Amino acid sequence: MVKSDQESVPSFAALTDLACSSQGGKVIFASDEWFAPAYRMLQLSPPVWKEGEFTDFGKWMDGWESRRRRTPGHDWCLVELGAPGVVRGVELDTAFFTGNNVPAISIQVCNVPGFQLPKELLISRPEGEGGVCASEDQMRQAEECIKALPWRELLPRAALRPGVEATRHNFFACNDSEPATHLRLNTFPDGGIARFRVYGEVFRDWSQVAIKDCQDFALSKNGGVALAWSNAHYGLPRNCLAPGPSRRMDEGWETARNPERPAVLEVTADGLCDCGYAFDWFVLRLGAQCELQDIELDTSHFKGNYPESCMIEGLDNASVAGLPALEQMEYFSSDASKALHWKPVLQRSRLGPHQTQRFGVAGTGVVTHLRVTIFPDGGLARMRAWGRLKVDRKKPRQETNADLRSQNLVRSPAAASGA
Repeated sequence: MVKSDQESVPSFAALTDLACSSQGGKVIFASDEWFAPAYRMLQLSPPVWKEGEFTDFGKWMDGWESRRRRTPGHDWCLVELGAPGVVRGVELDTAFFTGNNVPAISIQVCNVPGFQLPKELLISRPEGEGGVCASEDQMRQAEECIKALPWRELLPRAALRPGVEATRHNFFACNDSEPATHLRLNTFPDGGIARFRVYGEVFRDWSQVAIKDCQDFALSKNGGVALAWSNAHYGLPRNCLAPGPSRRMDEGWETARNPERPAVLEVTADGLCDCGYAFDWFVLRLGAQCELQDIELDTSHFKGNYPESCMIEGLDNASVAGLPALEQMEYFSSDASKALHWKPVLQRSRLGPHQTQRFGVAGTGVVTHLRVTIFPDGGLARMRAWGRLKVDRKKPRQETNADLRSQNLVRSPAAASGA
């Protein structure tokens, strides 16, 4: 499947970008980086155009661009994912590569935790520079090092479109069910790609974690994933779950101002604004069933647009949590989820601008999901949910949609369409 219309962005594009440099993804080998280095295509920020800017090697481009190939073969690069995960879809953005985009690609993945190339083959270049290409000997050595890895095809050869606005976003759904740690992106034969997104579900092996250890179960690298939300006008809720601090306002979740907001805000008896007219929310699945100890809410960079307050509720439903994230997205966006019984985790609490606040929530019970509600709107940079595992060491049974329908937890497609 390929889609290039931004009006029809597939649901998998809201999952964690496993290859993004902000998640720890990195390019460890590239055949040719003459015009622009491959690491740029894994950046979180959207691609930009710099009119009239040239380097010693050619036009400055925001992405990965190889030379016009004049020798046998094709270009490729090896990506180490920021966390092991099951890939549900990919996006290749060819923005600004209008006459020099890669015409076609294919992708292979493998699951080899800890795999590294020999040091002499690892990319070594000054930050931001091009003018690099692997020698024939380096190419041979790299191919020799990876040929024995258990590669499987993630995406067969597929065409890419030029980087004009109407065709720059190339989405491909992937039918894969096993975790991957590394990815090989083949380009046929050469050219440029602005951004490469690898959307999927992080695989976290909790059997290696002591129950007594405190973990952040909202963290994307621990399997936290945003499933549904009321509004994401300026940034998706998944941004709140990213590792590390937010560096800019657009690296968080921010909603639009409600157009129906009253001309004059009133205060309730508890001293908080009367936000009966509006609130925003998002639902996330935690990395594992757990007992929470602390919630951390960070409004960094949100100085005039932070939420006035926040409330958090929890849900303990291992059956729903065991579904693939895309099925959970469908479920939490359906009327069936309205029958769920959420329990209080954090009562409505005041927030402040550009600061991190920590709230104790011990004793609120076991949870698999959280619903974060902000009043009335605004932005959160990061959210952390610290706690301890509360799971059976035996591998949990993965319920199917059929299992959940028998429990009336999800509707069949026919029922959902009103048929």
